[in-house]
Parts: sequence; C-alpha cells; structure tokens
Amino acid sequence: MMSHPTKLCWRIASLLCAAILVAHGATAIDDSAFTAERLGEVTKKNYWSARVSAPEGCMLAYVCAGKTLGSQMVVCNAQPEPEYDSILERMPVFSGDLKKMAYAARKEDQWFVVTAGVSGPQWDGILEDSLALSEDASHMFYAARKGRDWFVIVDGKSSPAYDQVISLPVFGAHGQRVAYAAEKDNKQFVVVDGTAGPAYDQILKQSLVFSADGKRLAYAMQSDGQQFVVVDGQPGEGYGGIIKDTIQFSADGNHVAYAVEKRSKRFVVVDARSGPEQEGILPGSLKLSADGKRVAYVVRKGSKCLLMDGDKLGPAYDKVQPPVLSADGKRLAYVAEENDQQFVVVDAKPDPVFQKVISSSLVFSADGSRLAYGAYKNNKWVVMVDGKASEEYDGVGNPVFSPDGKHVTYRAGVHGQPFVMMDGKSVPKYTGLVCEPVFRKDGVLEFMTLEKGVLYRVISNRNLFSGINR
Repeated sequence: MMSHPTKLCWRIASLLCAAILVAHGATAIDDSAFTAERLGEVTKKNYWSARVSAPEGCMLAYVCAGKTLGSQMVVCNAQPEPEYDSILERMPVFSGDLKKMAYAARKEDQWFVVTAGVSGPQWDGILEDSLALSEDASHMFYAARKGRDWFVIVDGKSSPAYDQVISLPVFGAHGQRVAYAAEKDNKQFVVVDGTAGPAYDQILKQSLVFSADGKRLAYAMQSDGQQFVVVDGQPGEGYGGIIKDTIQFSADGNHVAYAVEKRSKRFVVVDARSGPEQEGILPGSLKLSADGKRVAYVVRKGSKCLLMDGDKLGPAYDKVQPPVLSADGKRLAYVAEENDQQFVVVDAKPDPVFQKVISSSLVFSADGSRLAYGAYKNNKWVVMVDGKASEEYDGVGNPVFSPDGKHVTYRAGVHGQPFVMMDGKSVPKYTGLVCEPVFRKDGVLEFMTLEKGVLYRVISNRNLFSGINR
C-alpha cells in the first residue's frame, strides 16, 4: 500500500532534517515521545502575528485579509474570527492563563473590543497598547475615546471623562486591582480602583508599579519643578529626576527601590535610604532580590560601565547589560562587553568570550542552580548551559528550563530547518516551528509547528524524560 502524499512528504522532511542533525552530531528523540494535535489549515498571508509561549502553553494568532475585499480578521490557532474593516495593530492580546483572547476592531468609523467573537461598546477610537486582560482572564480594561473625551473601561464599566489618559492601566494582584494616570483641566492624577488621587503637575508616563500582592502602589510625579516617587499615596523626597524604568518592589512587597538624579550625581534609593553617588546609572538596570536584601544595577564611570552589587563594585567594561538575579537572589549574571567581544559574568566569574551574547536569553532555573543563554561566534550560534556549549547551529532561540530545573529546551536551526532541542537531543520530525518550545507548569514540553500548511500543537508524553539525563 502506498503512503499518503502528505505523510510521505512529512516523512521525507523528517529524514532530511534527521540527516542534517546527525551530520552535526545531534542525537534525536524518538517520534513516539510526542503527540501532535491537528488545529487546522493556515493558508492566508498574515499582516502581523502574536506568538505566545508561556507556562500555560502556546498560542498562535495573526491578522490577515478576510474574504470580503478590504476586510481583516484574526485567526487564532488556525480558527478564523469574524471579519471587520480593520484590526488595531499589535493585536490580539491574551490573558496570562491563555483562556481568553481580545482585540480592537473597526467597522465603518466605530471601534470596539472583541472577546469570544462578541463586539463591545462602540467608540471613536481605542488607545493603542491599552487593551489588557488579567492573569486569570476575569478582568479586562482599555482606554477609548468619544469625541474629544477619553475614558478607561474596566470590566465593561466606564470611568468619568478625561482630557487624556497619561499612563496605560496596570493590573495588581492578578487583576483584582487596577491603576492608571489621567489628565483633566491641566492637572494629572492617578486613579486606583476607580478613585482619583491628588492632582499633580505631571505623572511620569508608564511609571505605575504594583507590588506582587497588589497591596502597594508606587509611581513618579512632578510638582514645582521637582520629581517625587509616591509610595502608598505618600510622596517621598524631591529630586531633579527619577531615572526611567527603575521603580520596583521586592517580590515580598516589603521593600521599594528606584534610581534618582540630584544635581550632577545619580544614586539608588531603597526604602527611603540613599545609596552611594554615581556618575550615571543605566535606565532599567536596577534589580531587587525577592527579599529586598540584594540590590544590583549598572553604573557609569567615565567611558566605562560597572556592575554595583550591594556595596561592591565590579570590574570596568566598555558596556554592561542589566543583571539577572536568580529567584532566591543568591546568584547573579550579566552580559559585559570589552573590545567588541561579549561574555557573561556569573557570580563575578567571566564565562567564555563570544562575538555576541543574547542578553535577553539569560535564564536561571527556578532553584537557581543552573544558567543558560544563547551566544554567537564565527558565524555559528550555540546555547550555553551550565558553562558548556551545545552543538553549533545557524540560529537559536531563548533557552527554557523545566519547572524542576532538570531539563532545558530551545529552538535551533540548521540550513533553514528550525527544530526543537531538549537536553542536547533533537526533535527532527517537526521542521516548521512557529512558536518557541516551552515547558508547561505540569512539566510537559509543548510547541507549535506548521507542516504543509497545517498547524499542529505538539506535546511530549509524560514518560519522555525517563532515560533522558541532565
């Protein structure tokens, strides 16, 4: 009996990919260790897409032309949504648990938010990037315009009219709390759970931060020519400026830190106590451990950059990227650059030198015992795991550890063929990877692949890891 043409092509592709991997020294995982769920055909060219790989699984959604001339529609996991005149860019968005999807669409001259195929109230406009869903999918908010007035809609209820929305809404405590900044009659203020706070000359955009438990809120504001950080409704000391993207709470919510400018110096403030003065502090580089006892950030001295770890100053380099702390705060890693060469410094010790290190790929395992990242040298990419380099590839994605830290997965590519690697072994059957592989909370490995125009969700069998060693 002859094989089905599609299955035959798939098998040929698998064999070719396997041959390529064998040539590169990679060992393959048997196909029987995975189960593929057929989601549907993907035939249309998309305008833009949202690809999500999270501990809850993978989602692939994109916007493409509808059947009606000039129309657009969202397709999620190969299932088409209704057609509209247009879809707002950078849509759709998902809740943290991936159980709900939402996007902003337009028919004629009216905009509205669509969830579960149902259109919400109509508006003259919806503010880009304002649409968000809570972690558990139970709450949704966005900012919308009617005439010249702006409104913030939280769970279907509209706020009073504002002249403008200054800072996009942020969720606290998994969506149980919401805060945003708005302006009315030339005064700006923060609204928390529907109640407006004091008016100031200016609220610094996107400075609102909740503590992890949602009990505390901090933001930066300006009044009488000085900038202040307001914590729990109380303004702190005034400074010449608050350095962007530095306000943060410790994971336990007991401590708050931020970086400031005062005259010609910069320094970090932790729980109202000032740290040592610096020539400069890199925006977005401040990191606070879960218990608030460890503070790390990047400082500038002349033309050099250094890592400040507590009261200890690291070596001077041409560049230093923001540090990464392990969950327990005991380990620290960062990317440094010297003479156009990059390397990772782990616990004050430098790793091997590369031409480029993907700073966003640095990741500790949950228990902090392991570190992985992607790097480039001599036209090839590798993934470094616990100080050891993988096989060489033409491209790699960000590595991900399993919840127990015993396994690591990442996307790799050879000769234009993307595939999944796990613990140094390949998954060669699936060569049309469209979402990064991820370990779910239950430890199952999941990814999505497009094979001959058909989208599949692929998951590992629970016995996959038996016999696969660290």
